[in-house]
Amino acid sequence: MEYWAERFGETGIDFDGPYDRFGQQAIGFKDPDMMKLELVFDEKVNQLPGWENSSVPAEHTIRGFRGTTMFLKEHQSTAEILTTLFGFKETANDGNRWHYKTDAPIGGSVILEEGESKVSANGRGIIHHVAFRAADDDELKSLRSKVLDMGLNPSPVIDRHWFHSVYFMTPGGVLFEIATDGPGYDVDEDPDKLGEKLILPPWLESKREVIEKRLPEIKV
Repeated sequence: MEYWAERFGETGIDFDGPYDRFGQQAIGFKDPDMMKLELVFDEKVNQLPGWENSSVPAEHTIRGFRGTTMFLKEHQSTAEILTTLFGFKETANDGNRWHYKTDAPIGGSVILEEGESKVSANGRGIIHHVAFRAADDDELKSLRSKVLDMGLNPSPVIDRHWFHSVYFMTPGGVLFEIATDGPGYDVDEDPDKLGEKLILPPWLESKREVIEKRLPEIKV
């Protein structure tokens, strides 16, 4: 934690904290698009390897997304989806916040916060949806069937080239996605060269020139 506090200070990034986030220390800050983010210091991920090619020492690198916080007018309907469909369990409650967890070291934390919702629009600084994993197409279809049984309206299975997805809107107004692990990002690229060039799905390949002109230059 001390490392990141010093790094934020050296780079001129304003941050809040450290503060307690359901029993774990966290630091809050905003990205350039004013999206609220947190670094949560969870000993559970210490067993996961850090990225050795980063400018951040491997022992301090970010291991992945811990989870997300959803702002809702009421949390019960979304809580039912988390517990019934995805196997989350309520572990704590703090006023208008409820913490739901699984045993997964990454992505196993969801905080539901009740309050007045704010009008938003798709664009920079807005999270479009929350995604959950399915091991394969069979599990994806099984989960889709359960979504139907809950009286919700899931999309058909959609081929995203690198994975297959089902989307549905929760009663709380949050768009959920269930996505398979495969085929994977190496379906059309050498695994050792991932990220070296812009890869587009087949249906966007004809627009490559237009897309590339609009993208900012990235220097690694």
